[in-house]
Amino acid sequence: MLICKNCGKELDDAAIFCTGCGKELNAPEFPGAVEEAGQSAVSDAASDVVKTESVEDTIDAAISALGADEGASVNSEASVTNDTETSESIFKSESGILQDEKNVTVNDNDDTVNISDAAATHVYGAGSGNQPSEYQPTGYQSRPQSGQYQGGYSQQPYGYGQPAMQTAPSPVKEKKEVKVGAGRVIGASVVAFFAIVFTLLLSLILCVKFGANGNIIRGRVEKLDLRTILTAEYDGEEISTDLYKTIGFRTATEGTADESSFKEFMLKSDFLEYAGERAENYVNYIADGKGSDPSVTSEDFVNDFFKENRSAAKDTFNYDMTEESYKTIRSNLDKEDFDTTMSVREWGDKAGFGLKNLSYVFSYITIGIIFALIIVLFIWILVIVDKKGRHLTGFYGNILFISGVIVFAVGVAIIVGAPVAYAFTNELAFYIIANVLLPFSLVALCAGFVELLIGGILKKVKKSIKRKEKRNAVSVNA
Repeated sequence: MLICKNCGKELDDAAIFCTGCGKELNAPEFPGAVEEAGQSAVSDAASDVVKTESVEDTIDAAISALGADEGASVNSEASVTNDTETSESIFKSESGILQDEKNVTVNDNDDTVNISDAAATHVYGAGSGNQPSEYQPTGYQSRPQSGQYQGGYSQQPYGYGQPAMQTAPSPVKEKKEVKVGAGRVIGASVVAFFAIVFTLLLSLILCVKFGANGNIIRGRVEKLDLRTILTAEYDGEEISTDLYKTIGFRTATEGTADESSFKEFMLKSDFLEYAGERAENYVNYIADGKGSDPSVTSEDFVNDFFKENRSAAKDTFNYDMTEESYKTIRSNLDKEDFDTTMSVREWGDKAGFGLKNLSYVFSYITIGIIFALIIVLFIWILVIVDKKGRHLTGFYGNILFISGVIVFAVGVAIIVGAPVAYAFTNELAFYIIANVLLPFSLVALCAGFVELLIGGILKKVKKSIKRKEKRNAVSVNA
């Protein structure tokens, strides 16, 4: 006996449409005792399913239990072909949920899909999703509820939660090591040569900038021993004697001054202060481009030195020098081309370029440009040798080592070689170089030592890498 859900009219079991309201019937309604009997029979059938070894025996047991009381017929064409469909049929019978003739709405991840009763029963099953674990068929996969039917029962699509197919990772191709050929080595060697030149130039410029600027040169000149300078030999005789004859000092003083008195006059004068100031002007003009032309003429020398030391001359040989005396000295200096000898322009003409242009070389802008150029050359070497550690450390080490050797040698030559040469030759030039350029030599020693140290470390690293490569090659061949 069927009861219409819409109007409550009692109908025959085989009825398809309600005779009262005309509503289509697609699932039987079980009243009272019949429903209880059906549920009891379903429970017995579910228990038999767990204990039955084959799927066919499970279906026969369920049909026998339900056949008498429900009057349900089993369609032989609905045979179960796999474990999953059998499990879904058992869950549908056990829960006793009757699907409404309306389409079922499933909300899954906020997407609404309408499916028919038959499709919902076939795809999703008819359980509430809260069955005890012993009723879940083998192979059934479930996940936390994310969607619900309109009837309030949560279901998930069959197979949801099954592990996704794993994609095998693609094999990592080992990068073949590319050897640096002879062409690359030759190219890197050419770049390294220019890098050595610019590194050496930068080191020497920095040594001049911080060890031989005008202020330092003036201080070193003022600390010289004037007696040593006057007694030093020049063209086979002492400097004081040669200067006494050159300027005609005996004639200028009307025979009152001789060679020894002239030397005493020079020692009492401020000759070192005068020479130091003029040396500072020369260095600042040439190296830094400061001031006007510092060239000293014969008139400048007479006015700024002899006239300023007039009192020293009177104290030494008791003679008050006159304008005629100064005129005689200027005339004798002009005969010796004093102006040409002390002219910066003449020095430039002999060198072939204006010495004032050297100020651009020693400027901080030039220093920055040279440093940037060295970095570029180092990067070129890095690219040419393909970043190979052995070649890279070798070239860098050689560049710094060679430049360091030269700069260090310059420092040693000044601080050690010049005094030794002066001791053997008694030449004034070696004495001045050894004393005036002492700060420059110290800076050169420090700069050269640093370059030598870094270059030596890099060369050691290269040898270590080379030995390691040889050991690896031997072990591979073995």
